[in-house]
Amino acid sequence: MKRHCLFVDDDSEFESVIERLPEIAKKSKGIELTYDFFVIDEKYHDNNQDIDLEKIEQNFNVNIATQKYDLVACDYDLGDDKVFGTDLIKAFRQKDRKFIAAIYSGNLSNIVTQILKDHNPKDLKSTLTKVQGLVTSNITRFFEKDKNLMEDITPLVFDIPAEKHIESVLLNYKNMSLSHGFGSFKDSPLSEIANHVRRETIEGKKFVEEILERGITHFIDLNK
Repeated sequence: MKRHCLFVDDDSEFESVIERLPEIAKKSKGIELTYDFFVIDEKYHDNNQDIDLEKIEQNFNVNIATQKYDLVACDYDLGDDKVFGTDLIKAFRQKDRKFIAAIYSGNLSNIVTQILKDHNPKDLKSTLTKVQGLVTSNITRFFEKDKNLMEDITPLVFDIPAEKHIESVLLNYKNMSLSHGFGSFKDSPLSEIANHVRRETIEGKKFVEEILERGITHFIDLNK
């Protein structure tokens, strides 16, 4: 079983912590794990030294075009009072709906504080909008950024949705084209179908449903 992860942090030295993850995943879950480490440094700041979210999105879009991430984990506090890890996850979701998302922080109470920062009892709509943003970003877990972070994150990389696995298999044969069945995708490269699965298009959802139904039907036929 293989998994590929992305970690996003503004501290370049944090990689010394992440380096432990492959060994932990191998020993505890039998997972062959690799990772990319994306450091939010000065290259991703504007002239005012604020984080430039557009530059970060461009980098992610380039990477996601050639590989997939099973897990994306971001530090919540990126040294900017306007852009947070949750904002990055929300932006990344525009290109990939299937990765498991996690946020970690040295102070989890900061997340609640930030969400409620401008809370006005007479204007619940703005606060609910912030909460809804977290929900639609589908962030699976929030973790304390401590010495046990890699051990805490490891179980997440084991629990990958079926759709993500289907996408992964399709990408393994991305240069092949579909010549039988699935009318809407006939003669389409498997890489194109994988992209539909990743973006959860109507066609992609139908493809996943049919693949699962055919697989189960074949399994039942073999065991009759």
